[in-house]
Amino acid sequence: MKSSLIITTCNRPELLKNRSFPSAKNQNYPKDDFEVIVIDDTETRNGLAWARNEGVRKSKGKYIAFLDDDDALEPIFLKYTIPILENQLDKNVVIGKRLIVYPEITKEEPLPILGPNTLYTKLDDGYLIRKEVFDEIQYDEELLTNEDADFGIQYIQKYGWESIALLENVLLFKFGHKAIQEERTSWSYSSERVFIGMQRYIKKNLKYYLKLPKELSYLYRMMGRLYCLGGKRKEAIKYFLKAFKVKRSSSNFVYLLAAILGEKTFRKLWKREIVKLRFL
Repeated sequence: MKSSLIITTCNRPELLKNRSFPSAKNQNYPKDDFEVIVIDDTETRNGLAWARNEGVRKSKGKYIAFLDDDDALEPIFLKYTIPILENQLDKNVVIGKRLIVYPEITKEEPLPILGPNTLYTKLDDGYLIRKEVFDEIQYDEELLTNEDADFGIQYIQKYGWESIALLENVLLFKFGHKAIQEERTSWSYSSERVFIGMQRYIKKNLKYYLKLPKELSYLYRMMGRLYCLGGKRKEAIKYFLKAFKVKRSSSNFVYLLAAILGEKTFRKLWKREIVKLRFL
């Protein structure tokens, strides 16, 4: 069997039924050459990293692709990606373009820029990966966020950016929320388990970030945002200050100032940033 398409889901049966599963099942590729596996984390609540690893453990295909339950693959996904891994043995991953679909706007996500200074590229859903990669590295099941970035760092350190093939074709549709819903979701997402997971992420990967100040600054700013959204303003200020010390940019200063001024001010800033990023 050539490929296993692994759909991870958690308590969203309608999205699974009407979006992700049909897009995986109806691939323009011989039906006996791929399988669709659904990993439902509704009861276990072990997290996305566990669900992806569990899907790999159950898979029979030579190549693996993950799909979130609220996203959809293009019908040509397997037709375009499998030949690359079949014919280019020095490649382990195929990445194509994505269309990001928000209620307000649809925009094309550019391909990642890969090179000697590449720290990672997120390896999540909509990419084709050789199954043998998972013999060496897996998703970290102790992380509740940034598990895809962590996997990407492991991958780049093990195989190098040269082993990733880029395709100009759109291969995945990713669906987002309204901006105001995104702001509320982000605000409620921070939890003690997320904080512990992110501390683990930093401990594992700080040595790689230290080589790239721009990425390190972003990491500290992201940590500050998580803590501020979780109501831990003192911890947030510490991380925003770290971000500003690494890179004295206006955006880092604004985040630091907003956190100092209080939760209400920071929430207004974060809501504005979500809207701005969406329409860039």
